[in-house]
Amino acid sequence: MGTLVFQDILIIFLCSLPVAFLFLKVRLPVTLGFLVTGALIGPEGLAWIQDREQVQVLAELGITLLLFFIGMEFSFDVFLKMKRASIQGGILQILVTILAGWGIGLLLGWGHAKSLLFGFILSLSSTAVVLSSLAGQRSLESIPGRVSTAILILQDLAFIPLLVLIPWLERKGGVPLWMEMGREGLEAGGLLLAVYLFAKYLAQPFFLHVARTRNREIFVIAVIALALGLSWITSRLGFSFALGAFLAGLVLGSTPFRLQALAEIQPFRFCFLSLFFVSIGMLLDFEVLRENFRLLLGLVVLLPLLKTLVTTGVLMTARLPLRVSLTTGIYLGQIGEFSFLVASNGEKLGLIGHSFFQIIIATAILAMMLTPVMVKLAPRIAALAARLGPFRRLRSEDESALLEKSRELREHVVVCGFGPLGQTFGGVLHAHDIPFVVLELNPDTIEKVKRKNHPAFFGDGASEELLFEAGLERAKLLAITVPDFLNAGAIIRQARRINPDIPIVTRAKFRNEVEKLYAAGADVVISEELEGGFEMARYCLLQLGLPAEEVTRVLHKAREFGSADFF
Repeated sequence: MGTLVFQDILIIFLCSLPVAFLFLKVRLPVTLGFLVTGALIGPEGLAWIQDREQVQVLAELGITLLLFFIGMEFSFDVFLKMKRASIQGGILQILVTILAGWGIGLLLGWGHAKSLLFGFILSLSSTAVVLSSLAGQRSLESIPGRVSTAILILQDLAFIPLLVLIPWLERKGGVPLWMEMGREGLEAGGLLLAVYLFAKYLAQPFFLHVARTRNREIFVIAVIALALGLSWITSRLGFSFALGAFLAGLVLGSTPFRLQALAEIQPFRFCFLSLFFVSIGMLLDFEVLRENFRLLLGLVVLLPLLKTLVTTGVLMTARLPLRVSLTTGIYLGQIGEFSFLVASNGEKLGLIGHSFFQIIIATAILAMMLTPVMVKLAPRIAALAARLGPFRRLRSEDESALLEKSRELREHVVVCGFGPLGQTFGGVLHAHDIPFVVLELNPDTIEKVKRKNHPAFFGDGASEELLFEAGLERAKLLAITVPDFLNAGAIIRQARRINPDIPIVTRAKFRNEVEKLYAAGADVVISEELEGGFEMARYCLLQLGLPAEEVTRVLHKAREFGSADFF
């Protein structure tokens, strides 16, 4: 038996390598390559691996480690600093999507339990595929990218209570619901209290004692023992392995040894996560898919459309503009890796049949494969939709007063983006009594700017109407401080159409973006990498005793050269 497990793992990794290379070559997420690998070598494909149960054990271990990592990486401080609109929008997006799935199921006559499970499945998007696609497009720092990341974090957290709720769906009478919920609620409360006391009084002294041995092997064993131990305890109490792993991550994340644990376990995470995706691919039953081909195609089109509409509507109620809301909705239009686990638990409990489970898996895989393409097209689709007449007339409550104030401005500066960099720039303008108008997507920042008696509009600077309202045609300068390269380029092109002669100053996060922003129409592009290097060099040269005049001459020469390849 051990030899067979070793053989199966060897086949998985040897077959995954060429497929992963191919997916990288065509710029698709590697996780999709693992899914395809599983479909190819599984019992319904080439049948190189027959015993899926053995791989499933390893896959469950992989997903346990994944939840352990999510728990370690989760920070309440970071969570509380997330934008209010992102948190409100994310929670509403999950709840409304569950209700939408529940309603669809009831209309199709599925019953409450199966319909709610369908809502659970529908509410979760693919963190792995979306974030890798956004990183590939360099859109993680864009406003939709940041909102998507926040919602994905909330969805990953929501997966835990969803797993706890699934067993309740298969109740068939007997003990009244309120008594069962009360009993399980007490058990969950007792578990959380025990974990809290362990984290507060025992975890840190224990890992401090382990760390004093200065032995990495013992440290790694202790970390894995904590993850698997709490997972085993929660499973014995009737909860899931995943819940215990997540709680173990939270415990370790509360200690000073969090970063070291992340560094030590990181290689295991990717190995076992690849096994998880391969095992999902191996579960595909091509005969069921052939029998339900039309239904599958319909779901691949309709489910992402439904999720996009729900996410867009919810985020617009959270006061995010149409362009950001629609782009985010398209980003999150698929169902993801945790949906597989929700569906798998539902099948084990008899809430859904084998055919339904297969259709969900196939729909998720196909939607995930389309995600990189949709991430690339999303900003263009959102920009096109924002130009439609009905949406262009959408206005905030105090917009009339703002418009009246902005119409009085002449020879002012329009500032797109008012984060830390924009606020520094705005502070200099304010100190010199230079009038300016702010375009920003953070409602809290907008309120702060208004209290300083400066006009501020909530929205994206790439909007033609918003630039008109900010008086760009009468402005003396446009300053673009947004960190997202694609968004900055869109603002520049839109501004040039409105006012071809206005001087435009923008920032570039990376050196290779500088020439592209100049090509888009910017007059001055400040490279963060170069300017950071120049400032470090200036400080170091002065500390080393070089005359200030010599330091100025060297840096002036380097700036004229305009590249970090100066040396």
